[in-house]
Amino acid sequence: MKHQLSTLAVAVSLLGLSGYAQANFTITDGEFTYTQGGPYASSTVLNGAYGTGPDNLFQDNWYYRVSGDTAESALSPVIAPTSTTTDRAVLNYDIVFGTIAAQLDYSITDLGSGEVSVKEVMTITNSGTKALTIDLFYYVDLDVAGTSNGDSAVLAEPNRILFTDSGYAFSAIGANADAYQVTPYNSLRTSLEDSGITNLNNTGAPLSNIDATTAFQWSLTIDAGSSASVTGYIGIGDYTEAEAVAATTDVPEPESNLAMLFTGLMAVVGLRRRRRSAQPAA
Repeated sequence: MKHQLSTLAVAVSLLGLSGYAQANFTITDGEFTYTQGGPYASSTVLNGAYGTGPDNLFQDNWYYRVSGDTAESALSPVIAPTSTTTDRAVLNYDIVFGTIAAQLDYSITDLGSGEVSVKEVMTITNSGTKALTIDLFYYVDLDVAGTSNGDSAVLAEPNRILFTDSGYAFSAIGANADAYQVTPYNSLRTSLEDSGITNLNNTGAPLSNIDATTAFQWSLTIDAGSSASVTGYIGIGDYTEAEAVAATTDVPEPESNLAMLFTGLMAVVGLRRRRRSAQPAA
């Protein structure tokens, strides 16, 4: 059985779970609140229509796989202090110390009309001497209306999965993702955490009356001394990717913060995106 985690500090030892973010924070805008707490990034989105609100978001995690790896990995522990404001939190991670770093920039935006978007910008910096090939995965497990069953999930538009339950709608978006997948809990998470390679295969939706999860995948090639960013969105409402992007364009890009982590980092010179022509099933 799936258990919801408290939005307060989670009384769980992090020993043996260092692959997950060890950061707790809350960001708010208007009536909406997003809280990350605990090793699995268990999070809460509070909807004013629900009063104080149930825990609608069980997990949203980030994974990566560098070329040559034989499996995906979750983000390593935070290596820099978390920077937080009322509606924004920035976390810094180490993938390969001194060579590859990740920054995860969270922001929350009240979209009006009872809708909210949490934007998560993942930036990878390659300070090595060779081009870096990396796959990034944004995993989302919504529990709409505070229940872990009865959800439906459909592909509402490319790279956007719409979750519904009891008349409420939630959106999960992987902006410009190369692939998505939808599965019942917890097939996707197990696949991303096992000892084998996973590639998403654009299947699984629609699902009905079940505990549904989704993930998005980006395949990137990043030149030496360069950075690249991908963006995931999660929130309340049936809104398009374009609407989410338009409402959150005022969030500063995080590259300037990442530069402080690397003395003498070369100027950003370029990025080559490569798309898989075909990706095997997980």
